[in-house]
Amino acid sequence: MQPLKVLSQEQILADDMILHSYADLMLGQLPQIIDEFYDRMLSQSEFKHFFSSEQQIKHLKALHESYWTDFWTLDFDEAYQERRKNIGLVHARIGLPLKFYFEGMVLFGHLFREVFRTLKLEDFDLLEAFHMRIEQEIAIIVDSYNQRKEAVLEEENLRLAAPLSQIWDDILFLPLVGILHKKRLKEVSRQALHKVSEVSAKVFILDIKGLHHLQLEEAKGLLQLLKAVQLMGCKALVSGISPIMAQTLLELDIRLKEIDGQSSMKDALNKAYAFRNLKLVNLQELAI
Repeated sequence: MQPLKVLSQEQILADDMILHSYADLMLGQLPQIIDEFYDRMLSQSEFKHFFSSEQQIKHLKALHESYWTDFWTLDFDEAYQERRKNIGLVHARIGLPLKFYFEGMVLFGHLFREVFRTLKLEDFDLLEAFHMRIEQEIAIIVDSYNQRKEAVLEEENLRLAAPLSQIWDDILFLPLVGILHKKRLKEVSRQALHKVSEVSAKVFILDIKGLHHLQLEEAKGLLQLLKAVQLMGCKALVSGISPIMAQTLLELDIRLKEIDGQSSMKDALNKAYAFRNLKLVNLQELAI
């Protein structure tokens, strides 16, 4: 969601002036509005679960007082909007459900309208400016919140892009599952080559059995990775090549004998250990 673009700069400035003209009146009502807000919100067990400490509630009341003071007194300029973006970032960082923000803004809007009625404020321009500003604020904060959440998810996806394991001093194992898109392939290659260099790996096992499918471009990228690994003096093994994947490799005009393919991950591990003069031992055999 992007901040609303329906208002011209002239309309934003006009709304600023209208809101500022009612600032003293509204700020005089603000402590009562905030107290009523928390009385109603804390009556909900789900909200109370997040904010149970009296000290925390006192701190949040001070933040809301600052928030609404800015709302009525400051111009809706870039600096103001940046502060609202930071609110969205904070909500995302602490893991506060977005629905609490929506419910809070709806309730505050209702409480302010109650004050408008009590004070018999029937200025249409005030009501219009108030509602348009609320919409702008919601759009900015929700957009900031979602961007932060998406960034965290992207960071997590990249972290999991290449689940490399060092199964022996100089043997690396990389099982790929799911979908291998272009961005993930780039991260997989970066992490794999870095790890090969870091541990001076002698064997690199790539298992692709868990991939949903293998497109031509991604297959080409994996082959380039394997070649790069071998250029670094590391033996490359591939396990889990399905018939469909083998056909994809043939479409790239790659002779399968150029790839040290193994029928299963176990076979690949056996070959890796044999290459390093090691041997997989069945524990049941040892017990006999």
